[in-house]
Amino acid sequence: MLEPRRLPSAIELDRNNLNAYLGLGVISFRLRDYDGAAEAYQQVLNRDSNNAYANELMGLLLLEQGEYDAAGAALQKQ
Repeated sequence: MLEPRRLPSAIELDRNNLNAYLGLGVISFRLRDYDGAAEAYQQVLNRDSNNAYANELMGLLLLEQGEYDAAGAALQKQ
């Protein structure tokens, strides 16, 4: 398992490391850095638009931000 402080390094080494982006997104969300979380989740979705976990996390983020229609669309993709 990746340590949170190593996530940026893991991403620098492998831009296709989806788990590192997901971890970074979860940490950003918990720190209420919603822009950072959205960016991390979007990086995953840009590489794998059907990634169920990324769609779920993006949906939850959008719910938190009051973007209910967009949240519903993301959650339906999971």
